Amino acid sequence: MALLAGCSRSETEEAQAKLPPGSGTTFAFSKNLDAISDKWRSQFGPATLVNWPGDAMRAKGNEGVAGLIGKSDGAIGYVGYEFAQKIGIG
Repeated sequence: MALLAGCSRSETEEAQAKLPPGSGTTFAFSKNLDAISDKWRSQFGPATLVNWPGDAMRAKGNEGVAGLIGKSDGAIGYVGYEFAQKIGIG
């Protein structure tokens, strides 16, 4: 996990925003993590439902995740690339 430039972990309270079970975006994101991380692969693997570590917040769809991220200081999350382009963050 990367921190925002100029921020330390102590300056922000981390919140995670995730999509609901069955999400194709979750599968694509977790499949990418599986391809690049042995630790991820051994603990989780690619899936449409991931038991994310920590206290993650669920949101419905890309719009919901983007909304949670926007309202929560220090939040991290993921949305589909096409949605990120649509709202100007991709």
